Amino acid sequence: LTFSVTERNRELGLRLALLILLPSVLLAGCATPVGVRKVGITEAYRDITATALTGNTLSPESRTVLHRFNLLDRFDQIVQDPLGEGLKDTRRDLRYALAEMCFLYAKQLEQHVTINGRPTGATDYYLMAALYAYYFMLGPSSEEPVAPYGHSFQTAASLYNLALGKGLATGPDGRLEFQSALRHLPAGDVAISLNSKTLPWPLEDFTAFLPANDYLVYGLTIRNRVPGLGVPLIAVHKRISESTGGPVIPLTAFLRVNGTIQDLHDKSARATLEIHSGFHEPVIEIHGNQVPLQTDTTAPLAYRLSNASLWSQLGPRRFLHGLGEQPRLIMIQPYSAGLIPVVFIHGTASSPLWWAEMF
Repeated sequence: LTFSVTERNRELGLRLALLILLPSVLLAGCATPVGVRKVGITEAYRDITATALTGNTLSPESRTVLHRFNLLDRFDQIVQDPLGEGLKDTRRDLRYALAEMCFLYAKQLEQHVTINGRPTGATDYYLMAALYAYYFMLGPSSEEPVAPYGHSFQTAASLYNLALGKGLATGPDGRLEFQSALRHLPAGDVAISLNSKTLPWPLEDFTAFLPANDYLVYGLTIRNRVPGLGVPLIAVHKRISESTGGPVIPLTAFLRVNGTIQDLHDKSARATLEIHSGFHEPVIEIHGNQVPLQTDTTAPLAYRLSNASLWSQLGPRRFLHGLGEQPRLIMIQPYSAGLIPVVFIHGTASSPLWWAEMF
């Protein structure tokens, strides 16, 4: 079987046309490499606001920074050695990316082997995340301050609050420890000094400090939280004679970082750990700016009311027999001079517990 030159050219032309048309036919029946897909408002919001706080991914803002340095595929190497990749950029958005990367890496470390019940290295990376978030929001920079309405600022505030609580959990069984200490972190050293003078009560009068963010509240209609910076705490006071157990009050831990981000990398960073009352100080001053403190007044109350012995005193039996109790005032917080007392009086068959919804 032989072909003429014309027939051969016609055959080659047909093959070439098929090669051109075939991809078009295939693409017409499948999704394109780039495009959009219409979704519901919940899925769309979840996608554009995804961060290390909500899952195992970085926010679009952090991915943009990594893309700038062509380091999207080298996450582990960057977070373990932030300066090893030449990331000495002074722009604020790099600090945000480092805060989120450290937070995500700490979450991953919590899934690994533990030493004495604590995740290996996780607390250090959480503290690094808090430091980088602070430098991003409040640290000195040649750039303009971060807009408080931006998604990055709001995420950084949450990163700081949650990471600080985790970063201070260096005690037995992951308990919070408030003390002056030198912390050796992968990015450098930071000397933390404790300032308890901001608290109207002696720190040693409390038996435990629990991060309120670790607890869900049930049984109460609302949860009163004031947005801001810091770790809202459930502070358990020592037992006092006139009450079953001791008062449980809201406090806030705040780490005030001094100097610049370069101090951290030079192993000369300094910070002050402040403990504030959730009843007294709604704002603090930083570089001449008023900064609100995050507080949670409901979680401590719910923690106090989770004592089963309190509820066992309710009911008809107490109403009819009194259970041998004498009338008394029950303090919901330790005494503080200069305040005006407010006394709530409950009904005959009732209990102070029923005033809980008032606080």
